[in-house]
Amino acid sequence: MFTLFDLRVLANAASFSRGRAYFEEGAVGRVRHQADDNLFSATVSGSDDYTVELTLTPDGPDFFCDCPYDYDGICKHCVALGLTVLEEFGLEAEARNPALKPKKGSAGSQKTVAPLPAKPALAEAAPPVSAAALEAALREVGKPEKLKFLELQLRQNPSLAQAFLIHFYGPPLPPDPLDADTTLPRPDDLRDELRRALGRLRFDYDYLADDDGNLPPVVTIYGQASRFLPALTERIGAVLEPVLLPVAAAIRAALEAGRLAEAVRRWHGAWLGITGVKRPAADAYYLFSGGQYARQVVETWLRLLPEVGVEKLLSRQEFAPQEVARCVPVLIRPVLREAHSVRPQPSPPTSLAQVPDADQVLLLAVAFNPSLAPALRAALQPHEDRLPVLLRLRLATGCRDWASWEPLTAQEAAHNPGIALSLLQFYLDHDRRADLLRAADTYFTPTPS
Repeated sequence: MFTLFDLRVLANAASFSRGRAYFEEGAVGRVRHQADDNLFSATVSGSDDYTVELTLTPDGPDFFCDCPYDYDGICKHCVALGLTVLEEFGLEAEARNPALKPKKGSAGSQKTVAPLPAKPALAEAAPPVSAAALEAALREVGKPEKLKFLELQLRQNPSLAQAFLIHFYGPPLPPDPLDADTTLPRPDDLRDELRRALGRLRFDYDYLADDDGNLPPVVTIYGQASRFLPALTERIGAVLEPVLLPVAAAIRAALEAGRLAEAVRRWHGAWLGITGVKRPAADAYYLFSGGQYARQVVETWLRLLPEVGVEKLLSRQEFAPQEVARCVPVLIRPVLREAHSVRPQPSPPTSLAQVPDADQVLLLAVAFNPSLAPALRAALQPHEDRLPVLLRLRLATGCRDWASWEPLTAQEAAHNPGIALSLLQFYLDHDRRADLLRAADTYFTPTPS
């Protein structure tokens, strides 16, 4: 049996804390499980990519990592893998094979050197707890100790963990129907591949200087849409594009072939990889200090999507009804996620505060599509009161429901010049001259000072 208690015993405090941070940051790649040997393995990305293995033996967990760590206990990479195994394979993993072959030792191997101490066990039939004793304990035990105890119980008790999540975050979303299709690429695999590629990039003189050896001015502009002057932004884009363009091209190819499910999977994998990247291999001029690397990659990615034609295909490509039917539950998840949540979501890190939600960007893009909009609108009808006006406008456009579109557009035109222009174009296309003149006078006549 393998539990969180084992990890806490095997790692010193520093390794456990850093390993938990790696786990929470998504530094652990896809976990592969060899059932015959009860071996779990994955790549953990830190200052470099390291191969980490966990074998569950009758004597306890046996870890291996090829990092240079050579101190007491297991390293942070092993902790990160252990936490991932506990999360993905259940809160308690069993050592099922009593005759495991020992791995060959190496300088990077990390073994359990002593049997684990016995875990605290609850009595099978515990006597009733005195209410007075419990109240006294709740008052006397410090908050940090109570939180540690609660965390341990939540990780080891699935029923308690489920009750905790439902109480604070509402019922879980329905499962992603695309998960059952093994022919589709896995978002986690796409994420790991892209994150590793972005993590290998270098932003130093060799890559940022132009062909004449001139380095653009390294100036950071605060409070602007782009943090750098145009020349530097262009050079940064030249480093990022060789990695991002093939990813965008793969999404475009899937859309052109009518494979919406594959395109959605690749879309999600790309965003996971982009927003999960921490730092490049070299940042000689401290361009991305404070966790700004992901934000810069997102800016480049959002610029590339329309350039390669992804946005146009999302809004215009015709998809087969069966492809639409299996993708709609995935596309509407951002609305369902908000509907299921019973408490405000935590604020994103400062570096990602201005990064749009990938699911919302995708939903807004496909809402224009005539082959998708009717099904999306029907699925979202129970949540119509919580839909953003922009989404309702786009769904009405995709459904060619001008009777709903016109009053919504008139309502928003006063606050959005772009929407006001679309209303003028609508009146012009439908030869409604009086309405055109009235709208132009309402939304574009200067107010006397």
